[in-house]
This record gives sequence, structure tokens and C-alpha cells, in this order.
Amino acid sequence: MTNQELNNYIKHYLENDKTHSAIMLTGAWGSGKSYYIQHDLIPFLNSDGVDRCVTVSLYGLSDLSEISKSVFLELKAKNKPAKKFRLFVERILKKHSKEIVAYGKIAGATLLKGLFNKGGLELNAPAKVMDELYNSIDLSGKLLIIEDAERSKIQMPDLLGYINSLVETDSVKVLIVANEDAILNYEESKPDKEGKTQKLPTQETAEYLKTKEKTISDTIIFEGNQEDAIRNIIKAFKNEKLSRYDNEESIHEISVLLDLFHCRNLRTFTYACQK
Repeated sequence: MTNQELNNYIKHYLENDKTHSAIMLTGAWGSGKSYYIQHDLIPFLNSDGVDRCVTVSLYGLSDLSEISKSVFLELKAKNKPAKKFRLFVERILKKHSKEIVAYGKIAGATLLKGLFNKGGLELNAPAKVMDELYNSIDLSGKLLIIEDAERSKIQMPDLLGYINSLVETDSVKVLIVANEDAILNYEESKPDKEGKTQKLPTQETAEYLKTKEKTISDTIIFEGNQEDAIRNIIKAFKNEKLSRYDNEESIHEISVLLDLFHCRNLRTFTYACQK
């Protein structure tokens, strides 16, 4: 599937899907998934000037509530300038000021620290406050892109259960971006009477696959166009020496070398260009 075909497929899912399920884009680390999302898919979906994408990374997240907070921050910070966003939150906090009992955490507060003050504003708001904040989120007509699913500390069945609630109950359109090979684990079975064994999914993998069947309707293997990616990486450096390789013959030779060494990780090529 070319990038353009993939764009059209995801747009069709966003606009016309009736299955109330998520879709997954899977590929090896460094294969260009994130580059495709940022430089191809999002500009395509937003080509008419309407912002249709909310992107969050699960890298390092350990709790489902942190996903909600990340989505909230991404959506509100994108739609409101920093000052207006601060006033928006302060208005709700002031409204519930009698219920706020102590300082603690509102969010994966990296963004809040930048928006509020140098030291960071950390509040332990009660559920009533957080409900009003989160209920202000409107994801209708938007694609929620969840990246680095395999890099979070959240158990995959729990994550898929959370996503299932989004797509089934709230009708949110969700694209999960992951390296599924890093999620799936298999082990050798005990030998049968003839001494033969077979690879069976571990208990965690079996549970993941069972939950996935209910939550994800389609899994697309991301292949991308390696030569286009190499060309874009070279152009991004705007370097005179590297620009000598910005021609069809050189780019094809680089692609062949990467394949020869079984290297589909484009980060490796990017690091080489940096050196």
C-alpha cells in the first residue's frame, strides 16, 4: 500500500467507519511510521485547513489516566494560546476551589509546567474538577493517533480495553501506531509423543490477541517507500555534501545497501547523515 493509498484508507475510516472499532498501523522501529504520520498523513487530513488530528505518545506512560490527561493537554493546548489555556483551567479550578484539598498532580505535567510557570503548577484536583475539564474535550470529527503503544508500561489488554471504550461508547476514531512484533511473544510447547514442539503464544500474548479481536478491526503493515524516505532525510539536512546523493541513482544504491544489510531502520541512515 503506497502512502497515498494509506492516506485515503485512513480518511475513509475517519469519515465513514461504522464498525466502532480502532485500526492499527504496525511496522518495525525506525521504518518511518512517525515520519509518515507527521509529514504525510496529518498534512493530508488537514489539507483544507481544518485540524482533524490529535496525536499522543504513550512512551513511558504507566497509567490509563495519563492517556486522558495527554489527550486533554494536546487538544486544549493546540486549540487555545497558552494564556487562554491557562485562564481556561484557572476558571474551572476557581469554580471548584473549595474542593481542592492539596497539591499533587493534575497531569503528566510537562506541558502544564511550561504553560503556567517555571516551577510548574501541580494540583491534586478531585474527580469533579477533572470531569469538567475532560468533558470539555470534543473529539468529534477528529482522528486520535496513539503512538508508541508498545513502549508504554500499561498492560496491552488494559490499553485495548480503554481504547475499546473510546471507539465503542464515545464513537472516537482511533489509529494505534505500534511495532506489534515487540508485543507478540511465543514459547515452545512441550514435546508431543513424537518429540515435536510448536510455538504457542504466551499467556500475555494470548490475552492481547483476544482483546485485540474486539477492539481493532484492521491491522495495516507499514512498508513505506524507502527511497522516498531516504530522499526526504537527505533534503532535511540541507547539506552541500549530502545533496550530492540527492539523485535517483545514488538513492537507489543506498536503498540496496540497506536491504543488503537487512536494515530497514531509517534512524540508522539519519544518524549516519548526522555524522
